[in-house]
Amino acid sequence: DSRMDCDVLHHHHGINLVNVHDTSCFHHVATGEENVNLNDVLIHNGMDANTNRNKNIYKLNPRFWETRPFTREMIDWASGDVSKLMLVADQQRGDLNEENMQRALQLSQDFTTEVASKNVIILKCRIHLGRFIGTRGKNIRGLEKRTGTTIYKYSGGETFMVFYKDEKGLKAVRNRMQDL
Repeated sequence: DSRMDCDVLHHHHGINLVNVHDTSCFHHVATGEENVNLNDVLIHNGMDANTNRNKNIYKLNPRFWETRPFTREMIDWASGDVSKLMLVADQQRGDLNEENMQRALQLSQDFTTEVASKNVIILKCRIHLGRFIGTRGKNIRGLEKRTGTTIYKYSGGETFMVFYKDEKGLKAVRNRMQDL
């Protein structure tokens, strides 16, 4: 989804995006499935997955996208993603009725402002990561919904970026990370 990209653009460059078509938001409205990656969206829409994507790279190099100059692998990965975005966006817009189109557009807009409107803190998880994250992210997504936070793995290991609106939500995340 677009939240982390929007966060970086907002906090580091003062850029706020508008009129964003977030393919994961459109996919969520169409199917009810949340937190899917671009390859899942492409496959669902009858397109070939980007075979240049390597989700295991983050285990080896959590700062993969900070590498400069870009490697051939990075260029192939990014261009493989971008080359299909307009096709999948056109198909998604054609598949939704007007009511669901408006829901998907609103969700996309909400994603662009979600983390920019929150405070952020870096926290270390003190419990077993598998227990904190859960199968396919189930535990962490449930925690986000209960607390109004957004939680992203940060820089490998047990470190996470926690975006929060209030101290109550932050406290609940801290407690879960320490299993209190």
